[in-house]
Amino acid sequence: MNPHKQSPVLDLHGTKHANMEELVKNFILMNQEQMPLEIIYGNSTAMYKLLTDCLKSMEVVYNDGYKNQYGRLLILSWKD
Repeated sequence: MNPHKQSPVLDLHGTKHANMEELVKNFILMNQEQMPLEIIYGNSTAMYKLLTDCLKSMEVVYNDGYKNQYGRLLILSWKD
């Protein structure tokens, strides 16, 4: 992995909770060859719960302490 390469980013600010799962799944599937992927979900605990449930159902490995910043997570890989 190139340490200077920018990860693809999905910013969920302004996204309705009902639309989040489809956006996240499409983003991961369309960018899976470029992992790690960054998702910005903001300060919503409800969005965080929905997002992490979605990621668990997709069986991806993620880090929710990305850059020590609340409201972001990094999709690292598919689970083995």
